[in-house]
Amino acid sequence: MKTFLYPNKDATIYESASSMNTGIDQILDLDHTLNENNLPYNSRILMDFNLTSISQSVSNGTINNPKFYLRLFTVEAYEVPKNYTIEAYPISGSWTMGLGKQKHTPITNEGVSWTFKDGYVVNTGWLTSSYNSGTTGSWATVEGGGNWYTGSSYRATQSFEYETTDVRMDVTNIVSSWLSGSIEQDGLIIKRTDSDEQSQSVQGNTRFFSLETNTIYIPRLEIAWDDTTFITGSQTELAIDDDIQLHPKLKRNYKEGARTKIRLNVRPRYPQRTFTTSSNQLTEYYLPTSSYYQIRDAHTEDVIMDFDEYTKISRDENGNYFNLWMDTFQPERFYSIVFKVVDENNNIEFFDNDYNFKVIKW
Repeated sequence: MKTFLYPNKDATIYESASSMNTGIDQILDLDHTLNENNLPYNSRILMDFNLTSISQSVSNGTINNPKFYLRLFTVEAYEVPKNYTIEAYPISGSWTMGLGKQKHTPITNEGVSWTFKDGYVVNTGWLTSSYNSGTTGSWATVEGGGNWYTGSSYRATQSFEYETTDVRMDVTNIVSSWLSGSIEQDGLIIKRTDSDEQSQSVQGNTRFFSLETNTIYIPRLEIAWDDTTFITGSQTELAIDDDIQLHPKLKRNYKEGARTKIRLNVRPRYPQRTFTTSSNQLTEYYLPTSSYYQIRDAHTEDVIMDFDEYTKISRDENGNYFNLWMDTFQPERFYSIVFKVVDENNNIEFFDNDYNFKVIKW
C-alpha cells in the first residue's frame, strides 16, 4: 500500500541573495550559477513534513516496515549535465518558512534564507563553524546555506543519467531516524554534491513545484509498505484466457481522510459448463497473486501510484480487495483505477474501463 504526506513548509535559499526569503514561492529552485568573477553561487531546498499521523500508524502496527521516498516534480530544467547526483540530509536546527518570494522588491528578509534560520530581524544565523556534534555545513562563496547531520545513514542520494529530472529519492534511513527519536526532526535539505557546488563549470538549473503550487504536482513524502494478504478459501483462481470480467465496487465519492477497502467482483465471461445442482453464479473466483492496481489523475492522466510490489491486490475469504487512504489524494479531483493481471504463464492483461472516483472535502 502507499500513502503520501505533503509538506507543511518549504523554501529555496540562495547563496547569491543570502538574506532573501522565498517561503511562498510556487517554485523550488536547485541552481548553480557563476558571477562576473567566475565564483559559484548555489541554491538549496528546505522542506519539512508533519509525521505525527505516520508515527502513530507505525507505533500501532497499521504500517509495518515502511519505505519512504521524497517526490519532487519538475517544472523545467536547463543546461543540466548528462550525469549528476543530488543529495538530501536531515536538517539540524529549526527554521521559519517565511512569506517571501524571489520576485519581491525589496526582498523579504523575514524567514529562512541562506544566512538566517528565522530571518534578518530575528538574526538567528546558520552555524558556519563550531558545529553541533554530528552536524556540519558548507558553502561555495557566501557563508551559510544550512546545517545538517553527517554520516552515511543520514545521506540520501539520487543519480541521473540521460533521464527525467523528477525526483523519487529513498529517504527511509532519515525518516526512520526521526521516528525513532535518534535525531530531531527539522526537515530535509536538498542540494547538489559538494564537488558540483564548488565547480566553476555550468551545472544548470532544475525547478520543481512547491507546496504553494496550484497544480497536482505538490512535493510529497511517499510511504510504501506491504499490506497484502492471500487467503484463498474455496475460491477458484482465474487465468487470462478465462476472459476475466473485473468490476471494482466503487462509490462515486469518498470523503477526504476516509480509509477504504475496495472490493473487486471478478469472474470469467463464459464459465465452464458443468453438471451440478447449484448455479455457476454462486462460484467465487479470485485473481492471480500477481495482480496490481494503478491510480491516475482522471483529468491529466498522470500516474499517482504505479504498479509495483506495494500496489498488489489482496484476497481473503470474501474475494479480492485493496486498501486506499483517501487523505493520500488531493480533494475535489477525480481519479481513475487501472488494473494489471499477470497469470502463472506470465500472460498480462490490463483493465481500464472508466473505474473512476472523486475525493471530496469533509
